[in-house]
Amino acid sequence: IDSWASVDGVVGGEADAWLEERHTTDDPLGPSPVYTEWRRLDGAEFYVWNMQFRVQLRSYDPAFNIHIDQLRVSADQVV
Repeated sequence: IDSWASVDGVVGGEADAWLEERHTTDDPLGPSPVYTEWRRLDGAEFYVWNMQFRVQLRSYDPAFNIHIDQLRVSADQVV
């Protein structure tokens, strides 16, 4: 790392992060719930029984990594 150009204080890099979801309309405690494929989630309205979330992280430059301070999913039940 001593041979690298200074990276202290560098704000940006070639990296990306996005949230994905999959869901089921079946009882997730049942014998074999069927989930959808993973897909990108930017914001949406769903009528589902259960949801799962994951974050995808990609760094396209080995000199950079991704730092996430906080990641949150907010869901409200609509009656």
